[in-house]
Amino acid sequence: RAFICPEIQGAHLKHWRFWGALRTDLLDRAIPWVLLLLERDRITRPAGLNLRRGEPVKIALVCAALVLLLIAVVSPRQDLVLAAAFALVAVVVSNLGMYRWFARLRGGLFALAVVPFNLLYYALSGVAVLGGLALHLMRGRRVPASAVHHAIG
Repeated sequence: RAFICPEIQGAHLKHWRFWGALRTDLLDRAIPWVLLLLERDRITRPAGLNLRRGEPVKIALVCAALVLLLIAVVSPRQDLVLAAAFALVAVVVSNLGMYRWFARLRGGLFALAVVPFNLLYYALSGVAVLGGLALHLMRGRRVPASAVHHAIG
């Protein structure tokens, strides 16, 4: 049996490079985690371990902003760029407490440098949800009724 005990902390003594860390986080952590949540019908009511309330909304806002920016590149529309910027600003504002913590810990420039990586985290989380859902369906499994009900509203 495995237990989640957030009081225990450890460090992975690895020499990370950006792309390797990204690949590892997405393929070896995020997508398998989504698969596990789907298989256990926990996708709409996660508990603990980096799945706090509000996070799915932030993921949706960042992914929507990226889609809007891609569309704006093809059909230059300022309203789409403004909508994307508004979505990204909303996510940044919602995380001001975390950025303040980084600023106290490592300084203002470091906190500013965290912002794009934080937005990338949300984008990768969206990719992980879509990738995990696609793998789940390709394996012939059904999407839990609670997830469908949650998505519809």
